[in-house]
Amino acid sequence: MGLTLRGFYTRNEFVALLEDYATRWRLPVVTGTPVTALTSDGEARIYRLITPTGEFTARAVVIASGSLNRPRRPELAQALPSGLLQIDPTVYRNPDALPPGAALVIGSA
Repeated sequence: MGLTLRGFYTRNEFVALLEDYATRWRLPVVTGTPVTALTSDGEARIYRLITPTGEFTARAVVIASGSLNRPRRPELAQALPSGLLQIDPTVYRNPDALPPGAALVIGSA
């Protein structure tokens, strides 16, 4: 069962929908934690995300910033590996836009 959006949601309704989805699928969602570093081993394409509360690894990373359809990509994004897919709301339409495998979303947009 996937996430189904019907109509327009208020901010609080949308947050509740995402929280329910994460709980139902037991997704490892962490909020309110700054990211201090993001590195890649290059060969295996495994990314390591470092925060003050711990480290995470992923095969894909999504950095979400901006406001709805007005993306804001931090200058730091230019220094990320060229093979790293960076996608924002102006082009993302559905999960088919992402390569197969796990994804890491950073930000709130």
